[in-house]
Amino acid sequence: MMEALGELEAVLARLATQRIDSQKREELMTSLQQTQQAADNNAVPIYIEANARLHEVIYRASGNPYLVNQTKLVRLRISGYRRQLFAAPGRLIQSQQEHRLVVEAILAGHANEAYDLMRAHISAGGQAFADLILTNEF
Repeated sequence: MMEALGELEAVLARLATQRIDSQKREELMTSLQQTQQAADNNAVPIYIEANARLHEVIYRASGNPYLVNQTKLVRLRISGYRRQLFAAPGRLIQSQQEHRLVVEAILAGHANEAYDLMRAHISAGGQAFADLILTNEF
C-alpha cells in the first residue's frame, strides 16, 4: 500500500507543479512554514496535522479529484499505521526536509523532480515505519 501511495502522491505532486495557482502557492508556503515550526518544536501531534494540511494543498493544486479520492482511500486504509511513523528517531526532521524539497520543486515548476521527491518522501516514511516494526519499537 505504501508503494501505491508513493506513486499516487508523486503523480499529484507532478500535476500540482503544472496546475498550481497563486492562491494555492501561498497556501503551500504557509503549510510548509507550519510543518517547519512543528518540526522545530518536536511537536509530533501538531506536525501530523500540519503534514496532512500540506499534502491536502498539493492534492487540491493537482486539479484531479479522481486521483485525490484514490489517494485518500489508500491513506485511510493505512491511517492507523501512519500515526506511528514519526516515532522513528529523526523521522520528523527528515520528513520536514523532504517536504521542503518537494515544495521547492513544485513552486519552481520542476514536475519530474517533484514527482521523484514526493515518491521518495512517501517511500522513506514507509521504510521508517517498517524499520520500527522490525525493531519491535511499535
